[in-house]
Amino acid sequence: MKSLTLLRHAKSSSDDPGLSDFDRPLNARGVAAATAIGRHLHAHRVQFDTVLVSAARRTVETWTLLAAELEHPPAPTVERTLYLCGRRALLTRIRALPEDAASVLVVAHNPDLHEIASALAADGDPVELARMHQHFPTGAMAVLRFDGAWSKLAEASLDSYVVPRELEET
Repeated sequence: MKSLTLLRHAKSSSDDPGLSDFDRPLNARGVAAATAIGRHLHAHRVQFDTVLVSAARRTVETWTLLAAELEHPPAPTVERTLYLCGRRALLTRIRALPEDAASVLVVAHNPDLHEIASALAADGDPVELARMHQHFPTGAMAVLRFDGAWSKLAEASLDSYVVPRELEET
């Protein structure tokens, strides 16, 4: 069974109007959230063999903070083409993953991630599915599982859906 984890970057800052959207850093809340997500993944012994990260500053910072909490984080593939590329382009990139990739993390942006998660999640806990379909806030993470080839990925089961606010409460 393969695992696809879709992670929206943590909360970013809009304090500096001189920065482009691409160059916006995480704010303090985003730093805390990215760290909490990393701790959550570590506590659940999650390992990734492939990590794709949008080249935007906030996604790279999210991955860097998250990875610092993992025991053996893989080197990420940072791609400019993942920056606000659109759902179809992002799904095409995911479907191009090598078949030996078993556990993949994609750190990118909305609306792309929310649309892909909603389109792929064919089953799972009804409450979690409804929550995910309704809202995919900054730092949201959906874990999807499926059998078969990446190239044929069309539907999956929602294994878990986590938002940083829930991690901060525990």
